[in-house]
Amino acid sequence: MTIKQAIAQLLDLRKDRESFAKTDESGGVFDKDIEAIDVAVKALEENAEIIKQAKEIDINAAIVQKEYERETAELKRLLRLAVEEMTKQKLYADLGMMSRRALCKSCKTRSVTNRICQVCNYEYEHAEEALEVLADEK
Repeated sequence: MTIKQAIAQLLDLRKDRESFAKTDESGGVFDKDIEAIDVAVKALEENAEIIKQAKEIDINAAIVQKEYERETAELKRLLRLAVEEMTKQKLYADLGMMSRRALCKSCKTRSVTNRICQVCNYEYEHAEEALEVLADEK
């Protein structure tokens, strides 16, 4: 029996109890039955709404999970491309081919060549950090 069928059966039972309550001389026994039925119907309706909301949450969670996985895959793809580019730039810098200086995020001067700031000696290890993130996915 479904919740909907159970509610219909209880409402039918309520009508039956109401017909007895009209001629009740036993001190309101049928009125208490009607009250109990009303409580049960309300509880079943609330339960049905909770179940409906839970199903919607499950559907939404599955959609969000798929979107998260898609975005994560795209970010990792972009990270791989960035690592490849950083590796190329590092190779060029190691060969002395890097002619312009990059802005140091530590001291804010244009003094970074070969991943080391010539002013404050801040060393950039971003390529290695990215490689570690990509290694974790295997």
